[in-house]
Amino acid sequence: MRAHFEFVEGATSDLAFVARAETLDALFALASEALLAAMEATARADGATTTLLATHHLEELPPSTSHAALLRAGAIVAVGPAEEVLVDHALSECFGLSISVARRAGRWSAVAG
Repeated sequence: MRAHFEFVEGATSDLAFVARAETLDALFALASEALLAAMEATARADGATTTLLATHHLEELPPSTSHAALLRAGAIVAVGPAEEVLVDHALSECFGLSISVARRAGRWSAVAG
């Protein structure tokens, strides 16, 4: 099975950015971790690179994630520093079910229930 993902780098004036689309779940675990490591290295290289990642899976967030926004039906549920946004009550409200969030070694995870 061939996975499709896009990794785009660009620069506009003084703003450097990296954007990635598609989820990592179609990739093998090793390829997913390699892509996350590359995103993390890019984000930390000079401290000026902005990474924008849209996902439904907290496990896909690199440790350098500093801010988050949660959307439900096109409306903002929560926005701000990742540690304040990626929490049980905000994700539960966003997805409409009870969710427990954990963070270990800089990586987030979430389970329903």
